[in-house]
Amino acid sequence: MVLAKTLRQENNQQWVKLATAFYSLAHNDEKLWRELPACLCETDVGIICEEFLKTQDSKLIDKAGELLAGPQWFTALGRSL
Repeated sequence: MVLAKTLRQENNQQWVKLATAFYSLAHNDEKLWRELPACLCETDVGIICEEFLKTQDSKLIDKAGELLAGPQWFTALGRSL
């Protein structure tokens, strides 16, 4: 499993795709998430988001966001995407 943190350091373009799809998902838009390649859905963030889609547990979105961009993920992603 690839970690989002590692992805950001080694392949920033893929991290941006993951972050953009995650941010859309956090705003109740699944379209970009559904279009992600399997390799991104299999990251630590991807696995948590897939579980979110099954359970709709908002705590999972917070957990994935923190892994992706830190504790202030909402602000960080909102400013950078």
